[in-house]
Amino acid sequence: MDRDYVPPDRPVSPLTYMIARVAARRMAANNEVLQSRCSQCAGTDHHDIDDECPVAVQQRASNVFDRVIEDKKAAERKVDELTARVAEYEYLMTRMQDKVDRFLREKEEALRRHRALKQRTEVRGTLALEAIGDLNREKRGLKTQADDLKVQVDELNQQLALEKAENEELKRKIEELEN
Repeated sequence: MDRDYVPPDRPVSPLTYMIARVAARRMAANNEVLQSRCSQCAGTDHHDIDDECPVAVQQRASNVFDRVIEDKKAAERKVDELTARVAEYEYLMTRMQDKVDRFLREKEEALRRHRALKQRTEVRGTLALEAIGDLNREKRGLKTQADDLKVQVDELNQQLALEKAENEELKRKIEELEN
């Protein structure tokens, strides 16, 4: 407020003017005192201007506490996100383990079938080889019999030829005797 301020709508007496000037000076002094007081507590805490203001300390502590709470909440959100990701990875790992187990079971079943087929094939092969051996022995036996029969047929043919020759000779002799 200006020291020389006089409201224009009222007539001012010299005494009123003096009182107004004193009041204006006091207000200006109070403003200077207020300005020299702590800006944090506005002088309500009555501490030395050079000392640290308890309100400022409390405000800083409150700000730090608020930041700690915000950091804690952010960390909890991060933990929740990571927990969700871990759960997702565990689910995926479980699915992959199930697939691996199924693959191993299928592989074991395929190996078992392969071994059984191989064994059956070996048995069949062994039986086939034995059958081929038996057939070869039988073939050799039949060949031997056929050779023996050929020899017998040759002998019989020779005997037949001899007998024919004898018959021819006898026929000639009979004809000669008849003639």
